[in-house]
Amino acid sequence: MTNFNEIMHVAIRGFTNIEQLLEAFFGFLCTQTDFYHTQLSDQDLSRFGLDKSVNLKGFKPDHMRMLLMNIYEKNLQAYRERHQPYLLAQPVTPKDISSIKGTGSSRMPVSKDNKITTKKVVANATEDEANAVKSDGAIKTDEGKAYRISNASNVEELLSTDYTITTWNGARTKRYCWSQTFTDVTVELVSREPLASKDVKVNISKTSLELIIKGHVVLNGTFPHVVNSSESTWSIEDKRRIMLSLDKPSEIWWDCLIVGDEKIDVTQIESVKRLDEFTEPEQSEMIKLMRQHRVKQQHNQLQL
Repeated sequence: MTNFNEIMHVAIRGFTNIEQLLEAFFGFLCTQTDFYHTQLSDQDLSRFGLDKSVNLKGFKPDHMRMLLMNIYEKNLQAYRERHQPYLLAQPVTPKDISSIKGTGSSRMPVSKDNKITTKKVVANATEDEANAVKSDGAIKTDEGKAYRISNASNVEELLSTDYTITTWNGARTKRYCWSQTFTDVTVELVSREPLASKDVKVNISKTSLELIIKGHVVLNGTFPHVVNSSESTWSIEDKRRIMLSLDKPSEIWWDCLIVGDEKIDVTQIESVKRLDEFTEPEQSEMIKLMRQHRVKQQHNQLQL
């Protein structure tokens, strides 16, 4: 990191402001990497007449946007802890995005009067509370609010299947669409009506997910495998789309998002791993082997 900081100090001398620096950095990502390359769904591949090789690089739609926001929030928090601790009570970004840290508080967006407010993610209920489902179909939270469990017909009224993400190694359902890589799971839910941050409550624990829209529990169940809840995020996009990014602690293919939901055949999964999904030592070793292979090929061609 010290060497990197020294390199950056030399590099920024050629810029007069932060905007120029950021433009140059993201321009570098545009021209020198596959940062902006978007992986396509099977439907889009068919529509454009392309094969699956187009998805051997790049990222799922909106994956990098969410990653950048998460990195921004993390570093802003670190800066405030060191230099402006008096601001720690304030949320780190005025956007409809929240980094879920277990069952702790969730930073949410600005209100209509531009005042930044903090919303609390629904906390995990105790075992007694989890079993205390009222006869009218409502469940009670520690905040004293009742949320109604939606049945299938309610969900169809609340949610749309107008999904935008690819179902690569995942599936589409009436409630959500999901996809996965070796390292993460992406989930999309689409509301028929516009949403504000106050309309959505999300609780991501190590083993389970609960999602409430306008008082209706639309998702509530157990993951097939554990997740890193502190590294999992969710956001509201286009006022109707709820996007979740779940971080996998181990490279295991999921056969479903929620236990009990329809399963996929993991033996049919296209197990393609991008270079950037390997660790840095693994990447270095692979690059070294590829170079050695190219040199060997060139040597053989010269001998011919």
